[in-house]
Amino acid sequence: NDHIRPGRITMKSTIEQMALMKACQVGVTLLIEDGLMEVKVTEKVSETELKVQVTRGGKLKARKGVNVPDCEIDCAALTEKDIEDAEYLLSLEPPCEYICVSFAQKAQDLQELIDVMDRLNIPKEKRPKICPKIEKPQAFTNIDGIIEKSQALMVARGDLGVELGVYRVPFAQKLLIARSKQAGLFVITATQMVESMIE
Repeated sequence: NDHIRPGRITMKSTIEQMALMKACQVGVTLLIEDGLMEVKVTEKVSETELKVQVTRGGKLKARKGVNVPDCEIDCAALTEKDIEDAEYLLSLEPPCEYICVSFAQKAQDLQELIDVMDRLNIPKEKRPKICPKIEKPQAFTNIDGIIEKSQALMVARGDLGVELGVYRVPFAQKLLIARSKQAGLFVITATQMVESMIE
């Protein structure tokens, strides 16, 4: 379990959390709970502990997300749970039509799902189409490779707004839609469209 007490946040030790810690260096900004809170790394105490300065505080609750816009997190895109879920979806009859891959940053992230389909000997005609969810700025650097392995694309406006800043989202969205259409992919524009939809 995650433990929160004044002045300290402890996260469950997972492969993803360890990769996050490894990527963090002094000066890196961490955004917590969709950017409501912001801290800056002031010291890397060890491979499992950071000292940070709170630049925008708030009441921190358990199980809230951490965004790191300045870093590419170097770990597998699919968690063990994601692989289990993909194996289940791939066993359905009739097969599902699409599988989305969250936080895709590069073509290799999609290749992981293709490798699962290869391992399970899923025939080409029964394979679901792959739809990467573009949520990280690093995906823009690698967008050609991502599009090459995709049959659709999702613009995740909420996370992009946290990672890029909300003022840049419309431009990022237009770029992703244009590039997808050029490649013949359909696009899903998701989340944070109108605030009144969630209130």
